[in-house]
Amino acid sequence: MATKPHPAAVARKCTGKLNKLLKRLRPASSVGCIHDFRVQFKKTRALYRMVKAASKGSKPRLPKSWQKFYRHTGRLRDVTLLVQLVDGKFGPGALSEFFQLQESALEITLQKELKKMKPIRFKGKDWHELDPALIAVYFGSLLQPLDQSYHHAVTDKQLHQIRKNLKDLLYNMAWLKEMGIAIPAIAQRIEIADIEDLLEQLGQYQNTVVQSMVLRHLPPIPALHAVPEMIHAYLHELAHRQSLMRLGIQRSLEHFFHLHTSGTLHE
Repeated sequence: MATKPHPAAVARKCTGKLNKLLKRLRPASSVGCIHDFRVQFKKTRALYRMVKAASKGSKPRLPKSWQKFYRHTGRLRDVTLLVQLVDGKFGPGALSEFFQLQESALEITLQKELKKMKPIRFKGKDWHELDPALIAVYFGSLLQPLDQSYHHAVTDKQLHQIRKNLKDLLYNMAWLKEMGIAIPAIAQRIEIADIEDLLEQLGQYQNTVVQSMVLRHLPPIPALHAVPEMIHAYLHELAHRQSLMRLGIQRSLEHFFHLHTSGTLHE
């Protein structure tokens, strides 16, 4: 019978991959490399969070410098999406040039920050066996916002948190499987495809939130003098699309919660 890998062995492999993906961002990042790095960071962060919540003794921690750098990659990703949106929706012009300049500036900042980054030094002594009871409590805490999301009106910020929780749920189900640990009963009926479908909806909605926020707060510079009127119509269209997306997301969350959770989260 094969030996179940210890959390430390899984974490060592996970952080090793993240270190390699960091190197791929030099000397200039690409959309694909940024995406791969961000996905692996979120997988790694999910594992750290679960181990922190479900084990006893000393706790592993991701370096703050890595969390800060991850936020830098997020800002670059958001502006890159805005460049693509503006080019496709409005074509070449002052607005496109404005975001392209922002994209270039953020890439320069990213490369400067990258020079300061040091590989994650893995400390095996901080990794301990996971307690199944604590895993169940942790999974319950991830699912709790879904239960509340269709009983009360939720804000964009809450929807974003639900999205992060679902990602942690998805990634940690995979980590538990790799470690040969049973998934808690509360989540055993969850289908991966259903989580991915919800994440797709929430991800598309979050992109529109970022678009709306940035386009509503453009700086009053001469180069963008003629832009507001052009954007006004798009923001009106976007607001209508967002209202429809929110309705769809709320229905999907209710369906997901009732379909895939056993019992209630309050038991």
